[in-house]
Amino acid sequence: MALETEKLHFVQWIRVLLTSLVVGLHGAQPYGPTGGAWAVSDPANSDWLFIFLSINAAFLMGFFFFIAAYFIEASYDRKGPGAFLKGRLVRLGIPLAFAALVFLPVWNWLEAPTPIGFASFVMRESIGALKFDLDHLWFVFHLLIYSGLYVLLRALVGPRKDRPGPKPPGHGAIFAYLLVLGLATAAVRTEWPQDRWVMIFGVIPSEIGHLPQYVSLFVIGILAGRGRWFTEIPRRTCYTWFWIGAVLYAAAIPLVAIEDDLPAWLPIMRIWAVMEGFVCIAMIMGITGLFRSRLSAPGPWLGRLGPQVYGVYLIHFYIIILVQRALIPFDWAALLKFALATAVTLLLCFPIVAALRRLPALRAIL
Repeated sequence: MALETEKLHFVQWIRVLLTSLVVGLHGAQPYGPTGGAWAVSDPANSDWLFIFLSINAAFLMGFFFFIAAYFIEASYDRKGPGAFLKGRLVRLGIPLAFAALVFLPVWNWLEAPTPIGFASFVMRESIGALKFDLDHLWFVFHLLIYSGLYVLLRALVGPRKDRPGPKPPGHGAIFAYLLVLGLATAAVRTEWPQDRWVMIFGVIPSEIGHLPQYVSLFVIGILAGRGRWFTEIPRRTCYTWFWIGAVLYAAAIPLVAIEDDLPAWLPIMRIWAVMEGFVCIAMIMGITGLFRSRLSAPGPWLGRLGPQVYGVYLIHFYIIILVQRALIPFDWAALLKFALATAVTLLLCFPIVAALRRLPALRAIL
């Protein structure tokens, strides 16, 4: 990814921010009102973390899909289909295979309450059951699938005609997208609420409630890359939609807080499903406008942090679980534990990945 983003320094900074927020999102899991299961249980708790968790859940992974898709066409055109697909298989497929067949079976075996022999455990729980846990690497799996579908689509439609990409959307187009996304998300969540995970085709871990956002932003990211929206979209458009989303979020938060006291005819989860799209676009637009204005020049810290973000995403999950477990005995406030778990994990992960990337065999992957 670094080759395609090396001139858009602010996009590299965005990736550093998003990766740090993923670490923070997982750092908050034991201490806030999260709807999903987590490997660490801690008595420290703070309802204030709901704001952090809800905002990040609304936009974080969608923005990752958008950025990944933004550079996919340029990479494909430069490398050709064979080299492009090979590169994706190396960068995405090897970590997935290692995690599913080696690391996660070992981790789960060590975590088992009544350990049995490792070979027996793997045969019974993974290979024999055709069940391969991926945890946070679901994103990598989805990205590999979407990239493969893109290669297939390009093979079917033939060479892309050399014509300008679409111009950045105006307010009307953005509103229309958000309306369709909100209605689609609300409809999907009647059957698959947020934080409910399923295995599509028995092998693809997916939170169906967010798929309309993820898939649509991946497709839009391809169009945006063709039209160079990161540099062409007016700053005023970015900030306008940031404030629209901020106001709507501020209006929705009190309703979520008193959800149990609301009348039955006011389905807050459906309202939130619609609002979430506005929060998503608000964050994407606001971060893009701010970082493009303030962080367009390269610097030494970007050189130290930027190349490591993918590796940090890959390894942080288990490091933060170990840090959170180490904090359980301490009778500290939830917000302090959250801050410490996040900061310590980031301080450990970036140097670890930098060291791993010095190995030639791992540099191509990480």
